[in-house]
Amino acid sequence: MKARGTMTVKKMIKRFATLVLLLATMTACGKNFEWLPENSTSNSSTQATNNSANATDSAPTIASVTPTSAQVGTTLTITGTNFSTTPASNTVNFNGAVAAVTSSTSTQIITSVPEGATTGLITVTTNGKSASSNFTITPPTQIAYAANFGADTVSAYKINDTTGILTEISGSPFKTDLGGSISLAVDPTGKFAYVANFGDTGVNNGNVSAYTINATTGALTKISGSPFPSGLHPSSITVDPSGKFVYVASETSGISAYTINTATGVLTEISGSPFAVGSNSASVTTDPTGKFLYVANNQTSGNVSVFNINATTGVLTEISGSPFPAGTNPHSMIIDKAGKFAYVPNFGLNNISVYSINASTGALTEISGSPFPAGSNPSTIAIAPSGKFAYVSNSISNNISAYSINTTTGALSTIVGSPFTAGKLPNSIEIDRSGNFAYVANNDTKNISIYTINATTGALTELSGSPFTYKGRAWSIIVVKK
Repeated sequence: MKARGTMTVKKMIKRFATLVLLLATMTACGKNFEWLPENSTSNSSTQATNNSANATDSAPTIASVTPTSAQVGTTLTITGTNFSTTPASNTVNFNGAVAAVTSSTSTQIITSVPEGATTGLITVTTNGKSASSNFTITPPTQIAYAANFGADTVSAYKINDTTGILTEISGSPFKTDLGGSISLAVDPTGKFAYVANFGDTGVNNGNVSAYTINATTGALTKISGSPFPSGLHPSSITVDPSGKFVYVASETSGISAYTINTATGVLTEISGSPFAVGSNSASVTTDPTGKFLYVANNQTSGNVSVFNINATTGVLTEISGSPFPAGTNPHSMIIDKAGKFAYVPNFGLNNISVYSINASTGALTEISGSPFPAGSNPSTIAIAPSGKFAYVSNSISNNISAYSINTTTGALSTIVGSPFTAGKLPNSIEIDRSGNFAYVANNDTKNISIYTINATTGALTELSGSPFTYKGRAWSIIVVKK
């Protein structure tokens, strides 16, 4: 019989020798080895950890970028693999311009197109490894210009067609020539911009600054010979639809009229200018055909003057029956794009006078139901491109009155939810050319409120983060389609 102890010792020696040989082999192969208790799960845990580490260290991939082309400020979704779940650990670069990452998972990144981005590669870098995809930057199709009364400048902004957000153009704000930049206009070709400067007491009684507009960026460059003299304290400026003439309303000096040099933008005063008009003219505009000029006469006059425009010379001739009665302190005026109706906010009576327009003579006839109620001290009015909605900025009640327009009669009906809150002293309102967004210049709070427009109801919804603070103190704002 064999002794059990002897057999056990021999087996242990044999097993030990085998283990030593195994360890030596693994060490030679560069493998790590650790003793584990029986039934341990550490092997599987360690393997999972190593797999996770390997996945994190793998290079990211980009499967898609949505959308594949966009303007600055547009939100993008990047899908792929091996992104970090910590947003700050992912770097997104648009052809040299670094973007902020809003959120991220291992397969998705949310970011937005940064200022300075250009067409080229969009690159995602995670853990020092990168992936790229092609991306196209689309230029803005609209520019907003704001005349800053207190700062004596003009601010210029690119409009994001998708979000409505404004991004200030490089070089903005642009200096004007005199105090009180109060009103601005752009010629129909988008080549030239003109700013009426109210001036101050003494010798600085007002003038017109003129600029060329950079067709790519929207930046302004002063025209040689600018500024051009105007009447005493100009309050409003417009360019006729043909792009041949500029008209400026002044407090006490009538209507100054100029021809435009279509090559240089230089203004030359028309023979017979300035043309006599009612007291304290506050607003000037033309009908869509360019046949007639309309002037809202503020203060003591309380009426609207109408002139025939000589298509060759630009000379003004007051029509029969002019001026036409309005309310107290008519502060501004707008003609609908069909040229059928005129709308005049009466600052002193808190209402809107509405007129039908005689297409042959330009004469005004107040429609049934006019005037229509507004907020406290309505100052300016804008009509949506669809012609279906009108919006009035109320300077003292600090809100926006919104109306639907009866396109047959011109009558106004208050929209559900109106009035909509604005900033303090909302002195100007403008609608973008798509009809999707409304912009309100709040003079006292030095900011701009931005709203989306419901295409069905006309109701306004203020954008998140609005009002937005910008340089300057906007008195008036316009939107120009490039």
